[in-house]
Amino acid sequence: MVWQLFQYDQANTIANSAVLAGFGDGVCLALSMKWCVRRKAKQNSLAFNQSVMREDQKVEIANWMTSTQDRVIEDLMNHPGHPNPLLNTGYKYKDDDGDPISTVDSVRGQINNMRAYANRLEKMSQWARSNGMVLLDDKVGFSNNLLPPQWVSQLIDAAFRLSTPPLLGIIALTGPDDGHALAYELTQSGHISFFDPNFGEFRSNGKDDFLPWFLNHLIQNYPELDQHWWVVQFR
Repeated sequence: MVWQLFQYDQANTIANSAVLAGFGDGVCLALSMKWCVRRKAKQNSLAFNQSVMREDQKVEIANWMTSTQDRVIEDLMNHPGHPNPLLNTGYKYKDDDGDPISTVDSVRGQINNMRAYANRLEKMSQWARSNGMVLLDDKVGFSNNLLPPQWVSQLIDAAFRLSTPPLLGIIALTGPDDGHALAYELTQSGHISFFDPNFGEFRSNGKDDFLPWFLNHLIQNYPELDQHWWVVQFR
């Protein structure tokens, strides 16, 4: 059984915020990180909502997005990995609207994605330490044309492979032109709490209940984000 604890839509946090306007319609990674910090402090959903309302709080969200997303892209652009730009194809730095995106259409694209991931992991480890957490484990995967039940099962196994609770984690999904980040917690009681910045917080009795619900959630809401995923665990 999976039930919803509270509804949330990141669009409401971004709306009318000068400091978040530059991120378009997505600050999901920073919001997922914020949720992990609140859960680490054993605070409830009301505390989370109150922590993302004021403009000064949104400055923190913007700073986290800048350090874990924009600077990762900038570092990759400034250090492309090969002096010949023709050999660095496969990583789309900007889409038609000028937003940074990634793709895994080629081997070079996969390599660049991995380099960006390693850069982001280092920055997230620094962020975790500054917020009283430690990075436990990480794993990255490519769907490789697997059917959703197969690669989602691999993702869930990665998310809970260190099964001793409590665990906090970030899940990120990437497609050809977009990406999305989510957060989760495995509690001492064995319950799983799950946060999607587009929908809110959910809870399940355990992994067996969570997996089919999570698979359906991804298929219904993010069918295009099926190329590349990563998981980072904290405590």
